[in-house]
Amino acid sequence: MILTICSIGAMVGSVVMGWLDTKFGTKPATLIMAVVYAICGFAMGIFGLLKIVPLALVFMFLINFIGGGLANLGGSLVINMFGRNSYNQAWRYLNTGAQLIKVCCYAAIGALAARGGYSSANFVWGTVSTIAVIAIAVGSFRLREVPAENQ
Repeated sequence: MILTICSIGAMVGSVVMGWLDTKFGTKPATLIMAVVYAICGFAMGIFGLLKIVPLALVFMFLINFIGGGLANLGGSLVINMFGRNSYNQAWRYLNTGAQLIKVCCYAAIGALAARGGYSSANFVWGTVSTIAVIAIAVGSFRLREVPAENQ
């Protein structure tokens, strides 16, 4: 039931994140998502350790709500940075890198969960998301010029 409720929230969140992306741009929308991920990761960890389940569930819903736009923002980011003509080539490399990071996070979460439950594993999401906030804040989302011979 919890996952069903979260998935409904993710559908709505996808629309909200798409609206934020369109209205304010990809960088602000992605930064908002990363900040919410960081806050939710740490909050779920804290409330899970303190056994305050209702608050942990609220933050779990929020992280799923905002995460509904994750795939959309990834594609939007690549289009903004590399343009329509270079999308396939750029997506191939960026998505592979993102998936490698995700696999490492899941491995860390699995290792922590096997030792002491999922509460402490949420701190991995919070930490990785905090690193993402910094990378997004200092990164450039501007269109890269593609050399004429590659077009």
